[in-house]
Amino acid sequence: MHGVTRPITLTAELKGTEEDPRGNQRLALEVGGQLNRGDYGMTYLNVLVSNKVALRLDISAVRRSNDA
Repeated sequence: MHGVTRPITLTAELKGTEEDPRGNQRLALEVGGQLNRGDYGMTYLNVLVSNKVALRLDISAVRRSNDA
């Protein structure tokens, strides 16, 4: 971001798995983390925008059955 690359630690929580009517396995994940804008040289607008940015991903994945 803004020409800077840094690792970010994210945590993932398995929200559930199930098989759909077609036999596909479904998986739901909730992923979250936080970054600091200042770590990426983004120090402008600090009065208007928080320096801490929350990240949240809701991921749904489908694994097709072998007979699909």
